[in-house]
Amino acid sequence: MHLQDHIKAVLRGHGIQKTPKAFFYTTELAELYLLPFTGMLLSNLLGLVAERNGIQEFSLRRELLFLCRKIRQYDPGWYCRVFSGGFNVFAYIKSVALEALEHSRAS
Repeated sequence: MHLQDHIKAVLRGHGIQKTPKAFFYTTELAELYLLPFTGMLLSNLLGLVAERNGIQEFSLRRELLFLCRKIRQYDPGWYCRVFSGGFNVFAYIKSVALEALEHSRAS
């Protein structure tokens, strides 16, 4: 399995069955976060992914928030654990990326 497949499996495990744009944005961000040669801050990764997809960074953050609201409905325990202080896009990407890494090691 490729890293993207593990990221997708994590998202599906949290209840995201359809594939909205935010699903692909999350996959791209988590993959970039895990690649060792990236060496970019997560805030810079958001700008890079937004630019690659022809949207504004604000719109990217909003799409990710909407996706997380869907996750909250399906998996409220995970949502509360990751966002104990409220929604944070960096916590979301980091959490999904680390879960995908764990998923890949378990395979």
